[in-house]
Amino acid sequence: MVRNLLETLPAGRFKHPPGTTEEHAGCLFMLGRMTMRGEGGLEVDKPAGVALWQRAVAKLPDRNSMHAAFHLGMCYLRGDGVDVDYAAARNLFQQAAA
Repeated sequence: MVRNLLETLPAGRFKHPPGTTEEHAGCLFMLGRMTMRGEGGLEVDKPAGVALWQRAVAKLPDRNSMHAAFHLGMCYLRGDGVDVDYAAARNLFQQAAA
């Protein structure tokens, strides 16, 4: 479902700068949030949302990556879409705070 949504968007919408293959952390974060919550016509798919936030976190220190790190840390803390992992949660919270 997420892949279909990405394919329907205009070229360059999830890229920065336009014409490159680099993904935009803010778009990954927002799409992950929409996927986690089932917003915008998407079905709730927590593992897919986690995967999108992981891709956004890889873009640190981008401001939106910090948001993704916090939300991903909460997923690991609560076991929301992933197994509970307190060490991973702590690491992500530290990355978000840096």
